[in-house]
Amino acid sequence: MSTKILYIEDAKDQADALAAILEYQLDDVEIQIATDGLEGINKAREWDPDLILLDLMMPRTDGIEVIHRVRRDTKIGDVPIVVISAWVGPGSQLGNIVERAGADAIFSKPVEAEQLVNIVARYARRRRSE
Repeated sequence: MSTKILYIEDAKDQADALAAILEYQLDDVEIQIATDGLEGINKAREWDPDLILLDLMMPRTDGIEVIHRVRRDTKIGDVPIVVISAWVGPGSQLGNIVERAGADAIFSKPVEAEQLVNIVARYARRRRSE
């Protein structure tokens, strides 16, 4: 069973680069990209990923609202959410808001390939449907 990762990121070049790193570094990984928060919520509900990687500043629905909506959803509410954003780091004021919203972790951009692989290994959960 492959690890399913949803990356919600509006910058296509960054999303493609992260997906390429993960596909190269990890065996048996599936990655889907959503280009805004609303699309990300919908894809998460449809696809039921093992991990959501999330940018904060996006069109239509920002990352904070994505976290709130995912956490309230009975189907996907337990999916780990890792924020990767240039705007926030652990301990910052915005970082505290992100943590209170329900994110599992926060990392500042840019994320190195090794750090990215470690994030997936640490936070992705294989959730089996019954």
